[in-house]
Amino acid sequence: MSSFDTTDVTELLDALRRIGGEPEDVEVKSGAGGFPTSVRETLVAFANTNGGTILIGIDERAAFAPVQVADVAHYRDNLVALARDAITPPLQIDTDIVDVDGTLVLIAQVPPAG
Repeated sequence: MSSFDTTDVTELLDALRRIGGEPEDVEVKSGAGGFPTSVRETLVAFANTNGGTILIGIDERAAFAPVQVADVAHYRDNLVALARDAITPPLQIDTDIVDVDGTLVLIAQVPPAG
């Protein structure tokens, strides 16, 4: 498991709000309308660079506010399976589910490949 906690995620979201967007090593996905299919491309991009952090359950268009997703544990399982089974070579990602302002957010740390 990664070492993210509520304070880490809150500080990261504050930084994203200050800069008004995502740096190259952070990607947020709402996930409110279902598991974000574009996350596969993000996994590959991070693996092919210096790695990065994915947050699912954050709405960039709403000033990086947490949004409720239907089943965050299911999203975590989908993300881990996607990294392991749909990408070659398979990725070993670290995940956490963190409570941010009463909403559960999925965080994944993607290491660089090789």
